[in-house]
Amino acid sequence: MAESKMLKAKCAKTGRRFAMELRQYGSEWKVVNFIDIPKEAADVIMSEVKQPVFKTNDNLLACTGCGKRNVGGCSCARRGSTCSPKMNYKYNCIYCDQLEIDYSRGSSGRTPYTEWAGTSNIPDAIKDKYGNPQGSQYDLVQDGSFNGYKIVVLNLCDECVFDSPRAALEKKGFQVQEYKTLPSLLTLKAALRGDKTQLWIISHHTKFMNSFYVSMIQDYFNSGHGIYVWGDNDPFYQDANLILGAIFGTSMSGNSYGDNIIGIQSAPGSPGIVPDHPITTGIVNFYEGITIAEIHIAQKLQPLVYASDGKIVTAFYDRDSKRALVDGGFTRLYCRWDTAGTDRYIVNAAAWLANIERFGYDQDVR
Repeated sequence: MAESKMLKAKCAKTGRRFAMELRQYGSEWKVVNFIDIPKEAADVIMSEVKQPVFKTNDNLLACTGCGKRNVGGCSCARRGSTCSPKMNYKYNCIYCDQLEIDYSRGSSGRTPYTEWAGTSNIPDAIKDKYGNPQGSQYDLVQDGSFNGYKIVVLNLCDECVFDSPRAALEKKGFQVQEYKTLPSLLTLKAALRGDKTQLWIISHHTKFMNSFYVSMIQDYFNSGHGIYVWGDNDPFYQDANLILGAIFGTSMSGNSYGDNIIGIQSAPGSPGIVPDHPITTGIVNFYEGITIAEIHIAQKLQPLVYASDGKIVTAFYDRDSKRALVDGGFTRLYCRWDTAGTDRYIVNAAAWLANIERFGYDQDVR
């Protein structure tokens, strides 16, 4: 009997987890069985095979909509279906384009997350003057939990002072390595070596990067490492747009005046932060920044923060075990830092971009 291997996946819409049994036919691995599994099971198994596209074998039904067999490749597979986390899964789930292959490692049982992870509004907590839960125990992760992890910051804007974000990130254990001029490619690659790194790029009104840097950043992102691409009002997004165009086929633009505190969204698309995302843990009210560029959504980027004028100022990517943030308001890194929610947002973002769900959690004990 042919050897079997395991592939796990999750639904990007509902969070449901799935396991697939693979068998090899010639040089190609095909899916021969598909079941839904609880999160506890997904936490202890790993995907054992990587290839560009997975298809189902003939022993399984093809997509009932189009007849194709590409796993996670059909938009027709979700038409007419109302999905929810508690629904009984349907066989067409294997073809739905909301299904993502999950290459995360099995859990060791250790976690940096606080008990409030993924909860924005914590009613019983003491609130600060902006209405947010007061105290680092309401952040996404615990203080000191990211010892041994590093954030490489390409701060290409001479107006941006990164001192306050650095202090907040170091409290969580992150080492911050800031470059105020563009380093050589070899230097940058060396700084980003290892699974415990992420890259933040803060753009200027002048373009500094060339295609070699952009290609390196794209490869880094495709290998699962988190990237945070920062811009601001026109024209402070030159390098940001080079990267966004190459990776996501999109850009940021515009020059809107913000300087407002926004709350949790009251309805989809309305001004405010998207509630109950890991990054918005413990954030009820949020300072949008002074001047703002708009993010144009494309290639499955998703909105995270809508500015007071209704334009998207922050977006995220979370598919295929890859994560990125795109932001049109870098002024909040150094202007009115102490206004609502900025410090919590920054550390939550860094913890999320560490992508421990893919690489595993391995804290250095100090």
